[in-house]
Amino acid sequence: MAGGRIAAVEPHSIGHRLGISPGDELLELNGQPVRDLIDYRFLCADHRLQVKVADGSGRTRLVSVAKHPDQPLGLEFAEPTFDGVRACVNACPFCFVDALPPGVRDSLRLKDDDYRLSFLHGNFITLTNLTLDDWQRLRCMRLSPLYVSVHATNPAVRCALLGNERAGEIMADLERLAAYGVEVHAQVVICPGANDGEELHRTLRDLAGLWPSVRSVGVVPVGTTAFTRNRFAAVGPAQARDMLAQVHACQTECRRQLGVGFAYAADELYLKAGQPFPAPEAYDEFPQLENGIGMAALFLRELARERAVSFRRARRPAQLALITGVLARPLLEAAALALGELEGISARVVVAGNAFFGPEVTVAGLLSGKDLAVALSQCRGGETAVIPGQTLREGRFLDDMRLEEVAGPSPVPVLVCAPHPAALFRLAREGGVAS
Repeated sequence: MAGGRIAAVEPHSIGHRLGISPGDELLELNGQPVRDLIDYRFLCADHRLQVKVADGSGRTRLVSVAKHPDQPLGLEFAEPTFDGVRACVNACPFCFVDALPPGVRDSLRLKDDDYRLSFLHGNFITLTNLTLDDWQRLRCMRLSPLYVSVHATNPAVRCALLGNERAGEIMADLERLAAYGVEVHAQVVICPGANDGEELHRTLRDLAGLWPSVRSVGVVPVGTTAFTRNRFAAVGPAQARDMLAQVHACQTECRRQLGVGFAYAADELYLKAGQPFPAPEAYDEFPQLENGIGMAALFLRELARERAVSFRRARRPAQLALITGVLARPLLEAAALALGELEGISARVVVAGNAFFGPEVTVAGLLSGKDLAVALSQCRGGETAVIPGQTLREGRFLDDMRLEEVAGPSPVPVLVCAPHPAALFRLAREGGVAS
């Protein structure tokens, strides 16, 4: 019987007192198989539990405990799904995973489309691989919210964009979720010539008609790399302005009818269009923040606050080189200007091109170790280079280079910092030394 492999047990927790150890597998709770973290959390909400676990040799044992329903067992699992990850069955011509270059981290090649990860982590899914059992579980457990890649509500257009005949049932699927009481946050990845213009208008109108079950929709431009096989034209300034006009028109109507903006444009579209970002209030409760929508507005608000409250003098002089991608240059230049107001601090921006994915990719989070190494070679003597923290995961960059492989040969000291004004100001006040 497959179970959830336990990675850690919190000291002094119920699980620790029951003798459960890292490496054991959780099999059942109160006689029910535990398929994933959702089952674990749901089944733990009881005042009495029978816990079936297996040790590394496969031997099983059953232990019982009485507890408060809100009291956790204190178990951490190696993976959130215990029976693997549901793979994507679509053939999207713009799929970013299919467009990854050789040498990328292995974990990035996983093409998941798992509704459980959507519920747990906010991953976007397409609803095209749900089984009858999945729908039944969604109905019974009301797993909400889910994050759905809609792209188009026109059945023919969505089938073409996803490369899947099942994709055309999206409106029926969303209506079914609404009937189950499941809320949805949707996204539309704009592929010029396919789902923009009138198709975008139709999609926004159809999705707004499903409010409040569909709580929001994010409009983002398609991303391509040098390795994308079926390339859509990149969204240019004029197209970005047209898309923003459509989103803003939808917002105006939705605020009048629904009381919320409902549709929100990606920060990238404002940067491409050369238009100012809306005020933070325009994003309501930031329902699409993790989708890169509203981050710039929050960045600028936080920057203004830091300028207003920050001490005027750094502990020691420092020259900072803020490394970022092409797209975020205006935001980082505003931050560099503000940091330079601190006595003893000078700051400038070093823009890193993306040779790993190709020049079409301009976001800082997709810079590789090799890209950053090139940018570091452009730093000046006496500077401290600051690289954005989102380029790293567990000490490795997207091209699997380790931080020390990039920082070691660098001609200047290297610091990793979250790309947020508060973190940048804290680093500057310390004189370019990690606090």
